[in-house]
Amino acid sequence: MKDIIISMILPAYNVEKYIENCIESCERQDIPKNSYEIIVVNDGSTDGTLCVVESLVTKYSNIRIVNQPNQGVSVARNNGFKEAKGKYIWFIDPDDEISSNCLSSLISIMEKQNLEALVVAPCIPYITEFPSLDETKNYVSEIHSGVDFLLDKTNSAVAPWCFIFLNSFWRDGKFSFKPGIRYEDSELIPYVTSKVTRLAKLTQFSCYNYIQHDASFMHSKVTRNHILSIAVLINSYMSYATETDIKDLNLYFRENASASFVGGINKISKWESDKMDMYEDFVQAIKVRPRDLYADSFLKKFYQYIILNFPKLYIRISNLIYGK
Repeated sequence: MKDIIISMILPAYNVEKYIENCIESCERQDIPKNSYEIIVVNDGSTDGTLCVVESLVTKYSNIRIVNQPNQGVSVARNNGFKEAKGKYIWFIDPDDEISSNCLSSLISIMEKQNLEALVVAPCIPYITEFPSLDETKNYVSEIHSGVDFLLDKTNSAVAPWCFIFLNSFWRDGKFSFKPGIRYEDSELIPYVTSKVTRLAKLTQFSCYNYIQHDASFMHSKVTRNHILSIAVLINSYMSYATETDIKDLNLYFRENASASFVGGINKISKWESDKMDMYEDFVQAIKVRPRDLYADSFLKKFYQYIILNFPKLYIRISNLIYGK
């Protein structure tokens, strides 16, 4: 049996309209079907998602289905990783697509450079046709550490689909997505990235097509879980900060904790009812309050200072201004 070189992990919940296009894009590749696998974790879908995937299984031999009761995307990704046999792993959202004929070049880059992570989705538009291998070498950055990648403010990749990871790196690090929260990507991926010793990125294009639609998380209504998940995010960032003895990395996580706190207070200020009850639940869930200012201009720093130090006052003033 041919060794599996890469496992593509798709957590799927009620994506009947999109998952066929996603899987078909994963099948339009330039390596043999028996050298890679597509693991679809059906997270208790109640629409026709499972039927669509089962029909594709009859068409393609490299698709595996893992069924689980609805437990959320974090558990789905974690369970998908447990099943992964590939040397490399790629978490792909089932409503997105990847470039045709990209796997050969991406794997070649990782193999030749002995990478633990390759950033495949920079903020440059997706292209359907991936460059030839000879061209690709001109589009890849130098090798550097994950810490350097995080501290470079021109980089913004925090979603798991932005990276292809070495399976053994992920396994040895015992990384897992935290169940039951929103922003699970932002909670985990910066920490994972900080542990990478050899990372490169595509510099001229993306081979991942991130597709937003009305049902996407980015367009979903803010719920109590959204806000309390921000508290979890803050706790994780503050914990990551204390774990490192790298001064700039410590500051990176503290500043991200502050930014998350500011974002949480802004969401609470727009909450339609029981703002102060929501505020109390939010701050009580935070173990250590962040205080670091992270803006460049004086006015933005002043704005952050007020929210970080006088959040109740800010909420009340917002309430008076906007009448909510």
